[in-house]
Amino acid sequence: MVFWVVVAIAELRNGSWAHGANLLTLVVLPAGLVLFTGLLVLLLRWLGRTPAGWLWAFLSAALLMALALLLSRPLPTGLLAAGLALSLSLLGGGGSAFRSGAGRARTRAGVASVLGAASLLGVVGLLLWDGRAGPAVPNAAATASALVPRLALPDPSARGSFPVATLTYGSGDDRHRPEFGAHVTLRTAPFDGSRLIGRWKGRSGWARTRFFGFDGKRLPIQA
Repeated sequence: MVFWVVVAIAELRNGSWAHGANLLTLVVLPAGLVLFTGLLVLLLRWLGRTPAGWLWAFLSAALLMALALLLSRPLPTGLLAAGLALSLSLLGGGGSAFRSGAGRARTRAGVASVLGAASLLGVVGLLLWDGRAGPAVPNAAATASALVPRLALPDPSARGSFPVATLTYGSGDDRHRPEFGAHVTLRTAPFDGSRLIGRWKGRSGWARTRFFGFDGKRLPIQA
C-alpha cells in the first residue's frame, strides 16, 4: 500500500494523472483491494469453521449443477450453481435447526430459512429468465431505396431441351441397392482392400459380411 501511494504521488507530480478519472482510480482501487482482501479473510475463516462433510457435499453439488447448466444457460453457471446449492443448504439446514432449536438459535435458524427461500426464488428466477432482448437487426433489403431489377433470363432450375443419360457401374450383386445390383449398367471386378480396412474380423466382420454380401477381400467398385 505504501508503494502504491509513492507511485501515485510521483505520477501526480509528473502530470500523468491529471484527469479526474485517474484521481478517482487512485482512491477506488486501493479501497476495492482492501474490501476484497477482507471478504477473502472472512471466507477463509468461514471455511475453517465449516464441517468438512457439509463443505464436501456443497462443493460436489455446486460442481455437478454447474456442469448440468454449462450448455443451457448464458449466465455464469458457476455462480448460479453455487447460489442454488447455498440456497438449498440455508433452507434445509435452517428448517431442521428451527424444529430442534430454541431461543436465539431458533431465531437464527428462522432467519437462515427465510434467506434460503428468498435466494432460492432469486436463483430460480435467473434460471427462467431469457435475458434482455437485443436490438433488432435492420433489414437492409426492406430499407433499400432502389430495388435490384430482375434479370430477363430463363429459370436455370427448369428442365432443359437436352436429354440426360445416366448409368451405374458396380458388382451387380449389391443386396440393398438395385442400381448396383440387378439394374447395374456396367459390371466391375471386385478388389482386395483387406490391407486398407481394419476390424473386419470376429463377430463384427461376420455381421458385415452377412449384411453386405462381401468381405474386405472382395470390395465392389461402384458409383
